[in-house]
Amino acid sequence: MALLRWLTSCVALSAITTAYTNVPVSLPTRLVAWSPTDWFEDIAVRPNGNLLLANLKYAPSIYELTDSTLDFDRFRINSVKQLVGITETTPDVFALVGTNHSLSINHATNSSVVFKVDCNDNASIEPQLIARLPEAVMPSGVTTVPGNPRIVLVADSGLGLLWRVDMETGKVSVGAQVPEMRSRVAGGISAVKIRNDYLWWTNLSGNGVYKIRVDKGGNVIQGATAELVVHLPSARLEDLTFGPGDEDTLWVVTGADGQVFAVNSEGDILYIVEPADLVDATAVVFGRTERDFKMLYVTTRRGKVVVIDTTGLGDGASHNQNLCQVKLQSGGK
Repeated sequence: MALLRWLTSCVALSAITTAYTNVPVSLPTRLVAWSPTDWFEDIAVRPNGNLLLANLKYAPSIYELTDSTLDFDRFRINSVKQLVGITETTPDVFALVGTNHSLSINHATNSSVVFKVDCNDNASIEPQLIARLPEAVMPSGVTTVPGNPRIVLVADSGLGLLWRVDMETGKVSVGAQVPEMRSRVAGGISAVKIRNDYLWWTNLSGNGVYKIRVDKGGNVIQGATAELVVHLPSARLEDLTFGPGDEDTLWVVTGADGQVFAVNSEGDILYIVEPADLVDATAVVFGRTERDFKMLYVTTRRGKVVVIDTTGLGDGASHNQNLCQVKLQSGGK
């Protein structure tokens, strides 16, 4: 009952948290897909529940994961070397961020681009170039502005800012730039989301999650300042999401140590006891069907997709028995 009360109290994160409650919780976890030669950098969920996985390593391709199969190279974008981000703009239409940069920060220009992919016609998926990011240094996370799907925001870890991209006109401008997005060492802002009229982000070089007020167009409110939401007992915060469903619980995954944290409105931190499969986590998202909306999917740079059943935080039931494991020995290159 304590965990049930904890979850249902999550209305909106507002208080700064610096102390660690660090309640350890074990939840059912399963490896549902594994392609050992690949690196899944980001993840998105189609309306039908299938997962789209952005493959950063070897080939700029999107894989599609269903209940029982992993479809290699659902489509490719051969004009870039890596795909680093994916977000849904309108139903089954996605914005993809690609780059020709190496994994380290450099100052190449005209190396990063934004594509649009319409998956409504499964028989013919043709990526469309929308915009170039000529000044981008190290593009990372990407998110759509709720209620304004023509606008996406692309995090630039190298410059410590957000690029604003109009998916209809291709216009690119600086969307947000505050000191909390920068870093004195390699890697600044990484994951980015908009929730409850706030822009939320993580910083690769710190252990904090930040937020700042934005308007309906995703623009920072004049005079608004960044707020530190929570410090977490782990560095390199890779990605964040909210859920399950309409819940405002904040979930964060970390990189090298593969930890998962959930933070409620009181600033309590639930530490999800992690299996070895979560090491080198890269992205996190909840399912969106009736069957799996409480399932938290995590991708890793080791080619793994892991699901955590968060149902136990509520009614104690488990629904992950329908998930099948797809274990592969090669990347299908």
